Amino acid sequence: MIQELFGPLKRKFTEMNLPWGTLIDQGQLGAELAAHREDWRAEGTDKGKAIVIEREACSDYLRWIRREILDAYEEKIGQAGGIDLQVIGVGGRGHVAFHESGIPFAGHRMLLVQLDENTVANAVADGHFASRAESPRYAVSMGVELVYEAKEVVLLASGNRKTDPVAESLLAEPSPAVPISYGQIYARKGGRLTYVLDRAAAGEVLRQAEKVRRQGIEIEDVSGPGVFQRALDFPFFRDPETSQLG
Repeated sequence: MIQELFGPLKRKFTEMNLPWGTLIDQGQLGAELAAHREDWRAEGTDKGKAIVIEREACSDYLRWIRREILDAYEEKIGQAGGIDLQVIGVGGRGHVAFHESGIPFAGHRMLLVQLDENTVANAVADGHFASRAESPRYAVSMGVELVYEAKEVVLLASGNRKTDPVAESLLAEPSPAVPISYGQIYARKGGRLTYVLDRAAAGEVLRQAEKVRRQGIEIEDVSGPGVFQRALDFPFFRDPETSQLG
């Protein structure tokens, strides 16, 4: 984040806050999870699992992670008045942040996640880590309920790996199998949601453009040579004064 966003900004932010996962020692976390199996449970239907730590865990270390890493981050967002604009990417299986495919929507606003091997492999392939051995196996992240609590959400996606999850998130029923499909729930509640896609990521949406439009989703080519914008708009759930997306 420092290299790609915060550093290059001409006008710097007064304060920057990232999920505090770097404070967690991955080796110690693994050892505590193994030694205190009664202190936590794993939730999720796929290989990536949410590690839910009991509020009154016996392990001081696990209890500290829940209180000072997970709960404290959500509390700080609340104290700041919430998030105005959330800009998100999407993983190859439709996950947002580290809300992995198969982790339930409800009850996972802040997540400690045991990562799917596919996520680890992609992190290496994308150049974030030199090898699987160097890649973390656990991550701290906002879950979709908290991500989509922002006043406005912009989702960015590019490349063929994102084609199917982008289409599923718009054309199928919302499901934890495709976490970004929570955006449909968000839009129906009045949230302002925009997809910004290149031609590859938009491929299946374009092939089914008429079906997409019948669902009340606006499609607009704003590219010039190659970027598409997808705006989810469910006007029958919204105030007439605010239903129009720019």
